[in-house]
Amino acid sequence: MKLRLAIVFSFLLLTLAVSAQKLEDVVYLKNGSVIRGTILEQQPEGNIKISIMGGSVLVYKMEEVDRIVKEEVLSTSKPKKDIFIHHRGFLHQTQLGTMMASKDGYGLQAGFNLQTVNGYRVFPQLYVGAGVGLDIYKYYQETYLPVFFRIGGEAIKKRISPHYFASVGYSWILNAADMEYDYATYKGGIMYEAGIGMTVHTRSKISWLLSLGYKAHYSEKTYNYYYIEGDGYSNIMSRNYQRITISTGFQF
Repeated sequence: MKLRLAIVFSFLLLTLAVSAQKLEDVVYLKNGSVIRGTILEQQPEGNIKISIMGGSVLVYKMEEVDRIVKEEVLSTSKPKKDIFIHHRGFLHQTQLGTMMASKDGYGLQAGFNLQTVNGYRVFPQLYVGAGVGLDIYKYYQETYLPVFFRIGGEAIKKRISPHYFASVGYSWILNAADMEYDYATYKGGIMYEAGIGMTVHTRSKISWLLSLGYKAHYSEKTYNYYYIEGDGYSNIMSRNYQRITISTGFQF
């Protein structure tokens, strides 16, 4: 008795599941075509009329029809594409940002920096690479060219993931306000930077970056003073630039 009740109950569930599905008429023609829609009229020895998506009505002779069945309505929505996360291989990053510091008596100083990095992603949590950039210190009217080695990575394999980075290299001076004069000479120095941020993955191979970091680099400026008699002296000024950096860009 219990077995019969179980069979009947299973049959009812199956019937409900099938009835819950959206079905449509499907006409298979002898030439291989498949027509989906709603049959409006069917004459056994005449024609068959079927309304298809969009409202058009198609008419075929019954002698052209191979078979007519009911099938589940095909979904017209496109499946969502998963986000793309790089796991291993070539890495490129380009970021543009600002460098900020507070100087006593002069308020907030802002500069600009541009960086591009090329490297190899060992796995999502670690990549290694080398980069080059452009640092503009507006207050001092100086422009530097940093060349550096970088490591970094992402914490999790999610659409939005925290990331980290650290760089060390050398920064050459390209331009300064009084660089054209003989009495002033400049020399670059060691630079380093470290920071954290967020990586936003998309459905394409391009990800967006937002980073916050601390950057420092050393430089040296020498003033040479000469007397009329030919003698003179030199005054060497060493600087340690320390800046908070905020940058945004992309990677692939």
